[in-house]
Amino acid sequence: MVDVVCIGQALVDCITKNVRTKNAGSIAKTAQSITLSVGGDALNQSLILSRLGHSVRTGAIIGQDIAGRVVRDALNNGGADVSQLDVYDDIQTVVADIVVSMDGSHYSISSDAVSLGGHHISAKIAQQTRILSFASLFRAPLDDFASAYQLAQTAKKQGAIICADTKMPLLREIDLKGWQPFFELVDFIFPNEHEAKWAYDQLHGHSDEQPDYPQLAEVFRQLGVQNVIIKAGDKGCYYDDGKNCGMFPALPVEAIDTTGAGDNFVSGFISALLEDKNIEECLRFASSCAAVCIGSIGTTTGLSSRKKAEDLYDRYYKLK
Repeated sequence: MVDVVCIGQALVDCITKNVRTKNAGSIAKTAQSITLSVGGDALNQSLILSRLGHSVRTGAIIGQDIAGRVVRDALNNGGADVSQLDVYDDIQTVVADIVVSMDGSHYSISSDAVSLGGHHISAKIAQQTRILSFASLFRAPLDDFASAYQLAQTAKKQGAIICADTKMPLLREIDLKGWQPFFELVDFIFPNEHEAKWAYDQLHGHSDEQPDYPQLAEVFRQLGVQNVIIKAGDKGCYYDDGKNCGMFPALPVEAIDTTGAGDNFVSGFISALLEDKNIEECLRFASSCAAVCIGSIGTTTGLSSRKKAEDLYDRYYKLK
C-alpha cells in the first residue's frame, strides 16, 4: 500500500527564461538562462508528494534513451517507487521546450513524441493506494477513455480517492460526454481556466464569451465529478463541492516562474487530503505549495522540503 499513485506525463524540460534580441532582424538571440529540468505532471507530483512526506508510486511511459534515464533516476533519487514505470524501445522520451517571460508567465512546445506510441498504463498500478492521481488527464498516456476508466474502476473498487488534474488535449480528440462514466468516479478535479473553458465549449458549443466560474464548475458537476477546483493563477482558485462554493485567493508572493505551480497546488491539496483535512484546509496548504513553487525557476526546485510549505502556511494562515 502506498499513499498516492501518480499517473501521467514524465519528461525532460528545457527551460528558457527571458529571451532577448540584441539587434532588430537578427537571427541570434540570448536569454537570461537556459536550463534542463525533469518535468511532466506525474513526475512533478511524485517528487513533490515525496518531499511532503508521502509514499508515492509513479505510473508513466518513457523511452530507452538518455532522457528516459534522466527521468527514471530523478524519480528513483526523489523517493518514488518506479517499479511499475513502463520503458519502451519504440518511443522517445518526451522533451518539452518551456519559454518563460519576464513576468513569470510561460508557454510550452511539445513534439509528436507526446503520443507515446499509443501505449497506455496497466490498471494493476491502481491497486493498493489511498489516492489515485490522474496527473495529466487528456494527454497520453491518459487520453484513452477505456484505459483511464479501467484505472479508475480498479482504484475505486479498493476504496481509493480519485483526483484528476486536466491538460488541454494535443493529438487526440476527446468526447467529454463519452467520458461521463469516468467522471462519475472522480472525487476531485483541478482544471485551470483555459481547460475549464475548453470543457464548457465541448458541451455548449464554442463561444468567444467567457463563462463565469460557477458556469465552468457546473460543467464538471453535470458530468458527475463531486468536487471541482478551478485554478485561476494569481487570482487563486474557485471551488465547488456541491454544498459550498466561492473564490479562494492566491498568496501574495512574487512570481519568478509559474511553471509547475498547478502541479504543486494539486500535490499540496492531495497531501492535506491524506491528513483528512477539510476542503478549506486543503486549499490553504495547496496555495502555500504553489506559492513556494513560483518563487524559483523550475517545476520542483522551490518546494525542496515540507518545511518550506509549512513556513509559508504559518506566515499567512496560522493566526487567521
